[in-house]
Amino acid sequence: YQWYLNAGIITGATSASYTATQSGNYTVQVTNANNCSAVSSIVTITVNPLPVTLISPSSSTTFCVGGSVILNTTAGSGMTYQWSLNGTPITGATSSSYTATLAGNYTVLITSSANCAATSIAMTLVVNVLPVPIIINTGGVLSVNGGTFTNYQWYLNGNPISGATNATYSPSQNGTYTVRVTENGCSGLSSGMNLTDVGVHDIAITNNIIISPNPTNDIIHIEGIKPYSISIRNLQGQLIKKAFNKSEISLADFANGIYMMQLHAKDGTLLVNKKIVKQ
Repeated sequence: YQWYLNAGIITGATSASYTATQSGNYTVQVTNANNCSAVSSIVTITVNPLPVTLISPSSSTTFCVGGSVILNTTAGSGMTYQWSLNGTPITGATSSSYTATLAGNYTVLITSSANCAATSIAMTLVVNVLPVPIIINTGGVLSVNGGTFTNYQWYLNGNPISGATNATYSPSQNGTYTVRVTENGCSGLSSGMNLTDVGVHDIAITNNIIISPNPTNDIIHIEGIKPYSISIRNLQGQLIKKAFNKSEISLADFANGIYMMQLHAKDGTLLVNKKIVKQ
């Protein structure tokens, strides 16, 4: 026996049968013991190609809960599709695209009009959960429970507070405070905390006295007057620190929070009662 493909000898194909894997015209020449030969009629074999099964995402394959990504595959006439998640067919997912909202490994089985089928390589989607910040009020300092986050933005009555982007915030006025935090590119907004007792009213004998910076993280300067004494008290009225004949005072060793600064003249007259914020 000698098998031929498109009239060309197939090397090694010398058995009574041959397994064909290529398209083309096949013949076989048979020779008997008397060295008489005959060639068969042509048998035409058609090998249809497997469908192309690439998955192309429309956007990032990592997103937040509530988000989605459209998975696209090769579209063609006569094609049928079946999408699967983690190896399980997704009911009704029989189009050339699928909008995915869940994490996991997605594949698509494509069957051509010639009934040739192929399954794609899996595409993995990652869905990050939304952070859930909870505001805690500790001694007049607002902080966030629920972990350490990448970014913070504090709000007062729904409006962002300029520069309030730290893990803690010391409020200086009454109102409803919220905070938005971000982690893994996902953000979450806390419930509101309503504060009604933030402060004591400031008093001063003159508007020419400047106390700055306020808020501060260290030194507070006093301009327009040099008081005999400077007293720093907590909101419960307890004396925390006192200095004499100075025009500045350091709060570097204070915990973040709200304090009252009182300036007195030498005869004991109260010159200023000012709310200050350490943050």
